[in-house]
Amino acid sequence: MEKEIVIKRTEQEIKNSVINYLRCLPNVKVWVNNSFGSPTKNGGFHVSPNSLRGVSDILGLIAPAGRLLAIETKTTKALKEFPRKKLKYNSTEYWQDRFLSEVAAKGGITILTDNVDDVMEIIK
Repeated sequence: MEKEIVIKRTEQEIKNSVINYLRCLPNVKVWVNNSFGSPTKNGGFHVSPNSLRGVSDILGLIAPAGRLLAIETKTTKALKEFPRKKLKYNSTEYWQDRFLSEVAAKGGITILTDNVDDVMEIIK
């Protein structure tokens, strides 16, 4: 029996793969959304009161209608630990899940993934 080889990829590697794929599609405009805030002197981060919590890692528009695309990337391990029913209020995952739910409710396309294959299956 052959052993399955598992390649562990960082979230940044997954995000790069997704971005690179989507940028090859002529009907998709995508960008990385950096929403971590500004560093403070004490080592923390200041988040602007005007920023939106939980915004997905990757945002985009899909032509011709301009539908919003929101993609949250996770490592395989983190994705398994992202239970939709047990999210602690005010956790990062709580706000990410809430953002994805709101986008979907308003007609956008949302993807929570740990690989580019999921994105390729949904966005062609």
